[in-house]
Amino acid sequence: MKILIATEVIHPGGAETFLLRLSQSLHEKGHNITIFNFHGDIYNRELKSKIAPDVKVVCATNPVGSLTRFVDSLFLKIGIDFSFRNYFIGKSLQRFLEANKPEIIHSHLFKTDVICCKVANENIPVVSTMHGDYAMYYNSISQNEKPKLLDFKNKLKFVLQQLKSIVCISKEQEIFFAQEMQSLSSTPLQLTKIYNGYTATENPEVTISRHTLNIPKDAFVFGMVARGIPAKGWEELIEAFTRLNKKNSFLVLVGGSDYVNKLQEKYKNNQQIIYSGTVTNPLEWIKLFDVGLLPSYFGSESLPTVIMEYLYCHKPVIATRIGEIPAMIEYEKQTAGLLVEIVNGRTDIDQLHEKMLKVYTDKNTYNDLKNATTKCFEQFDMDRCVKAYEEIYKQHIF
Repeated sequence: MKILIATEVIHPGGAETFLLRLSQSLHEKGHNITIFNFHGDIYNRELKSKIAPDVKVVCATNPVGSLTRFVDSLFLKIGIDFSFRNYFIGKSLQRFLEANKPEIIHSHLFKTDVICCKVANENIPVVSTMHGDYAMYYNSISQNEKPKLLDFKNKLKFVLQQLKSIVCISKEQEIFFAQEMQSLSSTPLQLTKIYNGYTATENPEVTISRHTLNIPKDAFVFGMVARGIPAKGWEELIEAFTRLNKKNSFLVLVGGSDYVNKLQEKYKNNQQIIYSGTVTNPLEWIKLFDVGLLPSYFGSESLPTVIMEYLYCHKPVIATRIGEIPAMIEYEKQTAGLLVEIVNGRTDIDQLHEKMLKVYTDKNTYNDLKNATTKCFEQFDMDRCVKAYEEIYKQHIF
């Protein structure tokens, strides 16, 4: 099959790393795959080469460059629903479709879906995988927040009418689309639930070790890999770890941002907390952990890739009860992690501390959770994921 994978950007992120892995796996199955990157200025070539080395990437062209960003920002402020950047992206995509004639477009994220559906104009089937942004935009409008997108509801209705299949990656998404989105579409939505598949990208030249980080071999290491935003629970985790107050325990925090830099300055006196900054090799860091954590209260959390990475590396998980995380760490009566509740919109630090203390002190519990990681990871087998997508493509091509 000749498949176009469409994305806004190529950079570290759950949606973007998944579409790269899927593209490479589809290529290895013999399909003709091209990734169309809407914003060529946001293209992490190192990440692409690492995850999808054999897949061709085409970037949209923008003849006036950064000027469009300035004008588009001005238009948004004064309420003019027009984007020069999107106009040029649409023209680039149209030229690509006319020249290459893909059989199907697999789009990712709402703004990408809008342009793909407009340009394809029912001549080429468009399917989309949900990554949480539909609910984010919809809920912000419902809560009377300042709109992140102008005329969102009409654009949403248009896209729902045009998409041939909508792939949900969590039960929560399935319910959201069946209950909230179906009422906006005059035809039944074609919903399918498929977990993102995961394939590891190992680095044979590992330079990170407990020794290089001055962590004793027998220390107990808690760790987190996450985007550097407050809602991932960074400070709540630091506070819970500080309460633990165990001399032979360490907390390794993987990810970077201005926010994380401020936390590092705030807690600089705690020598048992190690900050990695931004990395491109999260697996090498995760292998240092004894337990992987994600105390997130991020509203659009759905199927976090980092939970898959923890399970792949056989690390028990401590995470919040949000999105699909409870199902990710429990499979066929085996449980690979402990859950923390979100109270009043924030991760409960008392519970987080309690779960961390539990795995630190109770070796039987720790070993039981660790032994279950292999079974739980089976849910994210990439071959299973690819076969499910192949079936969806075939429905609309043949």
